[in-house]
Amino acid sequence: GGLALVGGGANHKERQMRIVIVATTREWFTIKKYELAEGRLLEKTDDDKDVCLSGSVAKENLFKAESAIGKKIKINGRFYEVIGVTHDKVQESSLMSFGSFQNFIYVPYAGVHKRETTSQTDRILVQLDPGKEPEKMLDSLRSTLGSRLDDDQFDLLTQKDLLKVVYRFTDILQWLLVGLTCISLFIGGMGIMNVMLLSVGERTSEI
Repeated sequence: GGLALVGGGANHKERQMRIVIVATTREWFTIKKYELAEGRLLEKTDDDKDVCLSGSVAKENLFKAESAIGKKIKINGRFYEVIGVTHDKVQESSLMSFGSFQNFIYVPYAGVHKRETTSQTDRILVQLDPGKEPEKMLDSLRSTLGSRLDDDQFDLLTQKDLLKVVYRFTDILQWLLVGLTCISLFIGGMGIMNVMLLSVGERTSEI
């Protein structure tokens, strides 16, 4: 599934919000499974239509308790009809939800690319058969992409590579926490030592 990510604004009547607009193909919805609160997912027949699928945070901010199906959302100056709303299990009240899939609005990639021929594809996700080794497919994918793009225009990452990045980030956080703890202990120790020295100094004059 191809993904083109665009930051922008969405509004319905007087309600508006900042949101992540995702131009995608219908194959994305076979890779990431969605439960629907209402309506349906994007389909091949929607490629030439101004329709969209809304995440739960976007829907609640723009439509509150109303049904969103059939209503129009103005996205970056263009109107899109809502055909579906995702049902997300992540806590909607969390601040993190505003950067998650709940705060996405999906539109058909074909229509966006036809109107904006210079738009770029940010991600191409490939789902392999569970019995296939991802590393064995890298050469084939690299050859296919390399026939159309320069080597510095794309990069290939497997889930294992992404996990390495996550683990590296976790290690950095762990060392940062250790460093902050050591600094706190040092400052606390210096404070206690100063209090003890002052107390001893006062007692010395009395003795």
